[in-house]
Amino acid sequence: MHILLADKTAKDMDVNAVDLEKNCSSCSNFFMEVGVENLGVCMKDEAFLPFVDEIYDSRGFDCCYELYLEKRFDCNREVCSQYVEAEIIEIFEEKDEDELLESLRTRPMDDILTMLSDPDRNNINRAVKTLYNYICFNNASAYLGLLDFYNRLPAAEELEDVHTRVKIVAAISHVHDAETVKALVYELKRSTSNNVTRQLYTAILKKLRSFPMELISEPVENLLAEKEFSYKIKKRIEELLEPEYDNFWRL
Repeated sequence: MHILLADKTAKDMDVNAVDLEKNCSSCSNFFMEVGVENLGVCMKDEAFLPFVDEIYDSRGFDCCYELYLEKRFDCNREVCSQYVEAEIIEIFEEKDEDELLESLRTRPMDDILTMLSDPDRNNINRAVKTLYNYICFNNASAYLGLLDFYNRLPAAEELEDVHTRVKIVAAISHVHDAETVKALVYELKRSTSNNVTRQLYTAILKKLRSFPMELISEPVENLLAEKEFSYKIKKRIEELLEPEYDNFWRL
């Protein structure tokens, strides 16, 4: 069993860390399609930003295959300035698996959550990525901490901030509960829809579509009653309440 974490904190656990050769294959931003050896893409490339969720969820590039073919490269390429060393933890005995998973689930996140207040945007994005990893292991501290940070943000105005929020939306949406829905709907309420926030609106509407209707119907109806949207955006939000609609994300 191999578990990939985006930060170095896993060294605190009673596991064996594998030393990695410093090339793109050992960078946490490098992503390879399942079944394809040596070839992959850099997920820091902004061309992939609209497709990040589909790529990670499907472990492939069906959603943007032509772009993938254009951008992919050999994993042995020399690293660039955006290199972030990934850490692979290898479990050599099956009996250790449950203990490790429990450690991932219960690990305190205070040190990572502190990084969300860092003035360096790259460190914030790295913290979000690390928290996302732990959220996938049902770490409640990671989810609640990131959710609280997200809820306290002001309206989105700058593109770099929008890119960070898209990552946060992907992370918290791993947890399908009412608090996540509340946070996503609140973003639609506080941030104006414009060319800068278009990607954020797209990501949120797509994620809301994946939640059960009983969780989203009331918050979405309240949103439509409380805030005025352009005709186009209002129509897209209203379509969240139509189960058969499958093109809601095309803003």
